[in-house]
Amino acid sequence: MREEPVTQCLLALAALSNPQWGIRPASIDIANALTIGIEELDFVRSHLLAKILYRVRDGVPTLEPFDQIKPEMQERITHLIGERYEGLRTWIEGQQVDPETELDHFLSRLFGEVLSQAGYGFHNDLNAGVVTANLIESVYKFRRVLRDELLSHSLSPGGEYIRMVQDGLVASQYIRSWDLVQQDSVLLTPAYTFLMANRSVGFQFWLDVGGGGWWERLYQPLTHPYVLSRRANSGL
Repeated sequence: MREEPVTQCLLALAALSNPQWGIRPASIDIANALTIGIEELDFVRSHLLAKILYRVRDGVPTLEPFDQIKPEMQERITHLIGERYEGLRTWIEGQQVDPETELDHFLSRLFGEVLSQAGYGFHNDLNAGVVTANLIESVYKFRRVLRDELLSHSLSPGGEYIRMVQDGLVASQYIRSWDLVQQDSVLLTPAYTFLMANRSVGFQFWLDVGGGGWWERLYQPLTHPYVLSRRANSGL
């Protein structure tokens, strides 16, 4: 799921709209988000928009108004694209003033109020709607399971979800809860994804894949390789 351009677009716009989370998207991420989010906008012009109008001031990412671009550049980008850009920018600006507290609520509003409207990238795009619905459900399950724990450490569930997607800790493949799953099978997944799935399983094996024990040799009587070697002399 995190490799989907639609997902990357939504999360980049979410980070941009919620500066209180402390996530500052890269210029290339904003350019990609504009390409996906605005209809008929190619990457060349979205790159120009991001390069000229995307700024991070005092740690806060912002999009500047389209009219700050020189007239000849406005003509190159076209006023139609500029109008659509302004529609998205002013919506984001309003969100920055009065942030939505929950990421899944924010994504639902972003999709319904802007991106699914005529002139924007998700309009009449069934796949974009499916990916957005999957993402919203994934965020909701994440919040439901971990909200109290994160808030006890003064962490925002929305911001932490985006960070975990960026770090690859949330699975890239999304499986809906109503999809059929073979009972006689093995599920390999990150811990957070497993917890959010709320599935009953026969056995669980939790592995710390980043632990040093996978490659460090333990010099103990029952684990020393020379003690356990078949070539060891009898009686040692």
